[in-house]
Amino acid sequence: MRSLGIDYGSKRIGIAISDDERRIAFPYKILDNGKNIGDLLEELRKIIDEELVDELVLGLPLSFSGQDTPSTREARKFGEELRKLHLPLIFQNEILTTKSAKGGAGKGFPDASAAALILQDYLDKMTNS
Repeated sequence: MRSLGIDYGSKRIGIAISDDERRIAFPYKILDNGKNIGDLLEELRKIIDEELVDELVLGLPLSFSGQDTPSTREARKFGEELRKLHLPLIFQNEILTTKSAKGGAGKGFPDASAAALILQDYLDKMTNS
């Protein structure tokens, strides 16, 4: 089984997926966030079914002091919608992931690369705990 990483944005949603052993995260896809939530959840359900995903890891854009921001509240709201997919949902601090993705190998696909960084952070913590 695999984990699915999500970098939520108001315009685009970056998607990443882990390998079967949950050791490495890979950028997977970018979804348009201009769709209604039902269509977006259906698109995610297809990915989940095709890739045998059994948990979701959603990036949470906390401030440097660890506090919620307006973006954090938007991500949490999206997380509540994700619960309709009936999979475990983990919130992962995503501080600086989009900036790192834009400056590194993620040029051109920063949303999916940011999702991979979020997911990799989570996978590394799971491996080291």
